[in-house]
Amino acid sequence: MNYTVMLKIIVVLFFCYSTCALDAGIDVDAAPKVDVRLSLGWIRGYEFKAKEGTANVFKRVPYISPPIGGLRFHSPVPAKSWEGILDATQPALACPQNTTDMDKYTWAAVKDQSEDCVYLNIYADNRCNAENPCPVLFYLHGGGNTFDSPRMFNDSLIVENFASHGVVWVLPSYRLGILGWMDIGESTVDAPYNAGLLDVIAALRWTQREIVAFGGNNRDIVLLGHSSGAHLASLVLSSPAVEENAFSRAFIMSPGGRVLDHVNRPRSTFIAEKVGCIFDDKLEFLNFTQRVSCLRSKPFRELILAALPLQDKRPEDMLGPQVDGYSMTQRNLFDLARQWRPIKLFLGVMSYEGDFDVGYLDKDVCHTYVPYVCPGRLAECELKCRKVFGAPHKIPIGGTFIQAFTWLVGHINTNKGGESYYQVFDQYHADVHAEELTFAFGLHANRKFHARNIGHQMQKRFFPKLLLRFILNQTLVEGWEPMDLQGRNYFYNNFKAIGDPDNYTVVIKPHYVKGEIYHQAAVDFWWRDLAELHKHDPRHLHSTPPPPAPSPVVVETTGVPWYIFLIVIVIALVLALALLVIVGVSFVWKARRVYKSGKEMKVTEKGDGTNASGAAERNDV
Repeated sequence: MNYTVMLKIIVVLFFCYSTCALDAGIDVDAAPKVDVRLSLGWIRGYEFKAKEGTANVFKRVPYISPPIGGLRFHSPVPAKSWEGILDATQPALACPQNTTDMDKYTWAAVKDQSEDCVYLNIYADNRCNAENPCPVLFYLHGGGNTFDSPRMFNDSLIVENFASHGVVWVLPSYRLGILGWMDIGESTVDAPYNAGLLDVIAALRWTQREIVAFGGNNRDIVLLGHSSGAHLASLVLSSPAVEENAFSRAFIMSPGGRVLDHVNRPRSTFIAEKVGCIFDDKLEFLNFTQRVSCLRSKPFRELILAALPLQDKRPEDMLGPQVDGYSMTQRNLFDLARQWRPIKLFLGVMSYEGDFDVGYLDKDVCHTYVPYVCPGRLAECELKCRKVFGAPHKIPIGGTFIQAFTWLVGHINTNKGGESYYQVFDQYHADVHAEELTFAFGLHANRKFHARNIGHQMQKRFFPKLLLRFILNQTLVEGWEPMDLQGRNYFYNNFKAIGDPDNYTVVIKPHYVKGEIYHQAAVDFWWRDLAELHKHDPRHLHSTPPPPAPSPVVVETTGVPWYIFLIVIVIALVLALALLVIVGVSFVWKARRVYKSGKEMKVTEKGDGTNASGAAERNDV
């Protein structure tokens, strides 16, 4: 075989590796099958053989009842049992994607969509069992809470790099966009604000109960979230709806901390009005129950299309978790610090995260971030923000906030007693938001991934092993120390080589940076100039917690809401008090009448006697 033919074969193989995220690498129908018994019934997956071992793969595993029909928008309802053996060899369709802003490779993975999409994918090393339980990786995908899907992940790389190395990988899908983050006035069991977050919590509960059947250790669950998935992960780690020690370790990779009260209401209201679910035929407002019922009657594609005019607009294009008093109670960074539970953390950012806010008005961009940072000082902080990031400045506000927020999470975690390992990913031609996923899991592999780039080939071997060491609770890199109490110390991850594949010299390789804070200017601006974090002891940051609210995660869909009983009790007490007052007033009034009548009678008798005596005297005279 000549060199030209060999080169063409290499190019073709690399192209498939780089773009075919859905390629399982094996013939699923011909693969040996594996049956597992769960509490609700049997499921059937298949074996996936890799170089290092064999993984058992299960797709479309139900953990809640499909959120369709009357369960659209509803809090998660547990899945029902089934008869026979459930086929778990084929993936679920993607959840409805609430944006058109995606490349053709992503679209190829998610174009087949359905509301019946909320399931789990599981990849388990077949050497894991009850006698040899393995750590569990619980992965939350990103996508701005509006797009992406487990269908995008490369099965071959998950098995090759993780699930054949003593790991059980759990990959849940959850509701996105208007279906997962709706706010049209109230948060109830029937239509909570954070259905997507409640899905994630339900998936965690399922994992804690059932993962032992796959050889997973339910006391060693490692949380990993990227981008908006990392934001969800940070919320789950500190949510009052999740018990302490639910996770043993956690990855937080390029998170965002944008939190606005009722952030989902503008988009939800716009969609409801667009599809005719705000007014009735007489142009009178529909009540909450009527609006929800109307929205349930619409095809999901109609709801998705109704939101397209809001794309790239602030704040109408924003969706995500908001304060509901149960699953999420954080309004700002001080709430985050107060509620945070220390844990062993791996934190990661890109050296250039990018700018997600280009094209928006300065005031809208700053208002996106400032409320989280400066509660009670919005006007002052927005002015400072616009001076730094407004026109004609071109500093990427979104990227600097992600870097500063990630640092803050590590800083708080360290000061609360946890270990925080902070990484900066600066790979040449792969330093923008989400491009590290190319090397870790094969995602977005079409983005600047060069087959003949020596540094990229080194990173492709190094980065998955680094993540695997953390999952297995092993030493990451000799000499890499966690953050100190001042937030210093980080790991710089970059391979750079000069030359050609047959003759090259490595000039930059990953290394530990001691005693420094990465992007000190961003940290100083967000947490010193704006948040004035230096004025507080990070171990004792606090704020007034929001009032508690009952859990919306219930199974029953009928019955009288608790607040109806409260209203009835209050009304009864008011009526009883009013009756008591009326009786008391009546009694006092009658007593006064009796007393007054008696007094008048005495006065009359006394007057009659005097007159008679006087008359007698006059008669005598």
